[in-house]
Amino acid sequence: MTYQFVLEGHQSKWSENSVINVAKYHKVYDGEYTFKAKSYNADGIVGDTINS
Repeated sequence: MTYQFVLEGHQSKWSENSVINVAKYHKVYDGEYTFKAKSYNADGIVGDTINS
């Protein structure tokens, strides 16, 4: 399984696919952000995007 993340309001592009299922962000200032994550199975099929 691989993962991608984006923190809308802080970055404009999804991260590269990675087997690491942790996202770390630095220098995130006060404001409104939406964290999104998605996963891909071994066949490359994406699951539901999670918004938080």
